[in-house]
Amino acid sequence: MNDNLTRRQWLKKTGQLAISTSSLGFPSIIKAYNSKPTIRIVGTHVILQEQLRKKAQRDLGINIEFYPGGDAQVLLKASTDPSSFDLYEQWSNSLKILWQANAIQGIEIAKFAYWSEINQLTKTGRISDKARLGLGDVPHNLLYAQKDGTLGSNPYVDCTIF
Repeated sequence: MNDNLTRRQWLKKTGQLAISTSSLGFPSIIKAYNSKPTIRIVGTHVILQEQLRKKAQRDLGINIEFYPGGDAQVLLKASTDPSSFDLYEQWSNSLKILWQANAIQGIEIAKFAYWSEINQLTKTGRISDKARLGLGDVPHNLLYAQKDGTLGSNPYVDCTIF
């Protein structure tokens, strides 16, 4: 500290310097630190409804951005620009394309606290062991990432799902 300055004068000058340098970038750091996280969701406009976004944003206390579109539009966006979204909503028939494009990744089953409460229809394609497999698309056939890097219906220890 300069001997000619009183402590009060030195503090005043230091404060002025701090305020003037804060315009060089510190406010953006403070703003980023205090901001809510943002989740970007790409999906069909049938599901990504504005009233749902607003309610989820309010309930979760985070920012949610929806990028709705038609089936082909959202599949093209997700498969060609994986960095443009955090969550993807669409039909199970898009999983193979997105998986091969490295646009999606699996989640370890162990991370789902309520996995045991999800019904068998989702996991096996049957509501019970005795039920026949229905006609049409069979999403559970693509539910699990297999050890060989493909998608399939075989769950195993530390398996990932979509």
